[in-house]
Amino acid sequence: QRLSKSNPWPSRPTGVLSLVLSHGAQSRADKAAAEFATRLSAGGLSDAETRALAAEIVERIEDPDRAWNRAWDPLASMLRVRGLIPDAAWGEFFARGIDLALLAPDKARSESWMQYGFTHSTRPFQFGQLRQLVASMRFTLAALRIGGQDIDYSQRVGMNGRMVIDGGGGSTVTQLWLPETPPGPSTVEAEFRFEILDGGRDSDKVLVTKTLRLTKPITIVGKDDPIIEVVRDASLGEAFRSAITLRSAKVRRDPNKRCMVDLSFDIGRTPVGAAFRVFLRRRDGGASPREFELLPLAITGANPVPNLGLAGFVDEFAPGRYDIVLRPSLERAEQMIGLTSVWLGEEIVIEDVELTPVEVSEPASPSPGPTR
Repeated sequence: QRLSKSNPWPSRPTGVLSLVLSHGAQSRADKAAAEFATRLSAGGLSDAETRALAAEIVERIEDPDRAWNRAWDPLASMLRVRGLIPDAAWGEFFARGIDLALLAPDKARSESWMQYGFTHSTRPFQFGQLRQLVASMRFTLAALRIGGQDIDYSQRVGMNGRMVIDGGGGSTVTQLWLPETPPGPSTVEAEFRFEILDGGRDSDKVLVTKTLRLTKPITIVGKDDPIIEVVRDASLGEAFRSAITLRSAKVRRDPNKRCMVDLSFDIGRTPVGAAFRVFLRRRDGGASPREFELLPLAITGANPVPNLGLAGFVDEFAPGRYDIVLRPSLERAEQMIGLTSVWLGEEIVIEDVELTPVEVSEPASPSPGPTR
């Protein structure tokens, strides 16, 4: 019984561990990597053995045809701390864990606005307490084409930003004006340039720069042709009212007297999708404009979404009680990604919400959460 529970790996010679790490089956290579991490942490490897190990790990990182196992992350981080993994290889280490995919609607109408963007996800990294080894990605949309036609800066909202590579994911979405384009099957082509930076958002040390080209099929229809199925069943109104719950409503006023309104909703399952123009409506009908429009709200209907946020700047905002008005909009729905059928019915009103601005020392900025 004692023999059956024994761990033979600590007794393996270093040369055997190196051979298993390079050519062994994945499960055995993982155990060899774990043993190397133990010996390296305890100072049980010579300088020559440590450098040979680092060379093997760097080769594994830089060869896209060789698998990388998450269980090897601690070993890589120890070697990086010792200065044995160069910047370029360390950048590749993070770059290999990033997955990007292009977002665009299945159909778009010529000479109209449409949404586009990309989803991003990164695998979790196992660094233990070595959080200083986290990296970040800075991305820029370098070029965008639809059907081979360049969409220049004057026709699209720019897309660039930065995110910490920490095993999370999300989406970045913006808009473009689709110029006159021949109807029929087409392709969206986007060229992204991204840099892997050493450390979090405050670092400017670039480890590696890459260019990635993403494509997605799309069908272009005429400017008067429908692209979304419309459902006008009045009985669905109650289903939407039951599915939409206001979680929080906050207002922040910056030194420039501009106000940022942040709304957060819990969205349940709905029979079909919907897109709403969102307004704040003053209940007292005072001298200020009676309605303020915020960002639109899109609901796909497929799955519940907790804590879905949207925001918008409001000028001349006065403290008081407001109704939040959700007005179904086919125009907004046609600009969204992922909506193939939408409900159009009466507006949904969340009544009597008290909104009092909180003064902030820095200019207000939109919430980081997605709008759909």
